[in-house]
Amino acid sequence: MSKIRVSAVKYTNSLPFIYGLQNHSIENDISLSLDTPAECYNNLFSGQADIGLVPVIIKNQVSLIHQVSPYIIGANGDVLSVILVSKCPTSDIKCIYLDYQSRTSVMLTKVLCKEYWKITPEFIHGQPGYENAELKEFEARIVIGDRAFEFQDQQNIIITDLAGEWMRFSNLPFVFAIWASLKKLPETFEQKFTDALSYGLSQKTRLALELASLPKYKSIDLPVYLNENIIHEITPSMQEGMNLFLLLIRDLQ
Repeated sequence: MSKIRVSAVKYTNSLPFIYGLQNHSIENDISLSLDTPAECYNNLFSGQADIGLVPVIIKNQVSLIHQVSPYIIGANGDVLSVILVSKCPTSDIKCIYLDYQSRTSVMLTKVLCKEYWKITPEFIHGQPGYENAELKEFEARIVIGDRAFEFQDQQNIIITDLAGEWMRFSNLPFVFAIWASLKKLPETFEQKFTDALSYGLSQKTRLALELASLPKYKSIDLPVYLNENIIHEITPSMQEGMNLFLLLIRDLQ
């Protein structure tokens, strides 16, 4: 049997998933690529991947999307790695640079602008390196993934945590990504796939402690990030939050 092609998010929030897929017997059954969320989305749609850890907005765009596993990337408050960076409060923002590595975070920002912050900024598609350019007075930038850690201890900027803002707006958790395919795969494989992810999650605390001293994590508490800021298992309230988000973005697609 040919290997199942899996496109996984390469950020730290997916570290337990990646560990599980690389250290479980399923490793022999899959071809694993590590990508940005936008690339995972494109890989699944283009047929370059059979399974992807894809932005949740895909559920609005493909009627027959199949959720392969109950595991997710979500947050129950501040998430640290999906942020809006600015020099002014959200009420004064005039333009927002959108992160080219993301889809869900872009739509989340648009929902918050319309429904919560009540602002109508200009949206500009960011190009590679945009997040490191000089920040002007009334502009903001979405920054996702591990790059967002670099801003956590910077001075003279305002960091608005998008998952935290969603919680304050809706009083519900937020789901960023799900494991999905465009068709149902053999049940035995899907169970083995979920078992591999579960194994990776069982190693989460150990991994966080072992890697916490790496320079890239100097501005965050990695064990707290992986065990508290990031939620990997779906709950009824997370499902409710996801359904509300998918409803609110229908007119923004």
